[in-house]
Amino acid sequence: MKRFRPRLVPGIFFLIALTILLALGTWQVKRLQWKNHLIETIASRVNLPTRPLPPLNTWKQLDLGQWIYRVVKARGKFDPEKQVHIFTQVGPEQGGYNVAGYWVVVPFYLECGGVVLVNRGFIPEKFKQQRLPPYPNTGGQQTIIGIVKTNQGRNYFTPENDYRNNIWFTRDIKAISSYFKLENAAPFLIALTKGNGTGPLPQPREAKVTLSNNHLGYAITWYGLAFTLIGVFVVFSLKSDPVPGKEANSIK
Repeated sequence: MKRFRPRLVPGIFFLIALTILLALGTWQVKRLQWKNHLIETIASRVNLPTRPLPPLNTWKQLDLGQWIYRVVKARGKFDPEKQVHIFTQVGPEQGGYNVAGYWVVVPFYLECGGVVLVNRGFIPEKFKQQRLPPYPNTGGQQTIIGIVKTNQGRNYFTPENDYRNNIWFTRDIKAISSYFKLENAAPFLIALTKGNGTGPLPQPREAKVTLSNNHLGYAITWYGLAFTLIGVFVVFSLKSDPVPGKEANSIK
């Protein structure tokens, strides 16, 4: 007969590993709930009617949470001589490209006052050193339409920006505004969408925003590993009782 007889040291390591795996699984479940809510929010906002950009005198008190992913329009003038390149990679759903490259961000001086950063679109990495075609009618006032974006998060694995080669790794609106020495800069960014009369490059974003959502698969993986660990520990801890007579013979 086999009895469950766990050992102390393996048992401690088992409990630590099990706690970590269950915590990671639970974290992914929470991330799944957050991502589903974000996807629903984006889907509802990008389909709302286009709104004018909030005026300059409201920016300091602006609730960005109510404006992110809203489609807005603004009138003003680009400064094509100032450009920041943010490293990224787009998939085929963005149209035509599936390579590493850069988002091209430039200042847009608003007709009503203030300046807002605008993401003109994507360029493949091989085009970085080439002079980009100007936005249509860059010498005069024009109306643009795009999606409101806020800062992009940074983690431990995000490289530091390479200012010398103009390679950025995050969409840090305040840092970019300081880099350009902009006054009265908006605390948000506008990402141009297709239909603004742009050329093939830079390639604007699709009007439909899509986000990857793999958190359910990650949660299943972590929970699956936890249950596998339990099974391994149970098998490891099962011991057979000695058969009467055989134990005595083995002593002799």
